[in-house]
Amino acid sequence: MARPKPWEADDELWGVVEPLLAKVQRVLHARPFEEAHARHSGARDLPLAAWDPGTTALRAWLVERLVAEYRPLAATTDGTVLAGALLDAGLITPVLDGFDELPPALYGTGMRRLNAELDDGMPVLFTSRTTA
Repeated sequence: MARPKPWEADDELWGVVEPLLAKVQRVLHARPFEEAHARHSGARDLPLAAWDPGTTALRAWLVERLVAEYRPLAATTDGTVLAGALLDAGLITPVLDGFDELPPALYGTGMRRLNAELDDGMPVLFTSRTTA
């Protein structure tokens, strides 16, 4: 596995991510390539209607959802869950779908939490109807 360019991951993060990526490669190579690629591309659609921004941090919810939907991402190395390591490395792009499907009373809380928790290190695609 080729190490990412220096601006893509620091040494400490790479030390955690590298063994986890090896596990992912084993999972992917256990299936025909086309099936593996279709199931394991980097973008993941995560419906925000299932998130409670009043009680759950965004990253914790993302890891929980990814692990629930893609069991191989529950693998751990040195206490680090693969789903979290892949998010931290920018190798999974969460598609945060349907902000407008949150209860209207949570729009403000949800937007404040998104603004506080998202940074340049976590790419996301955010969708919502204009009603929210």
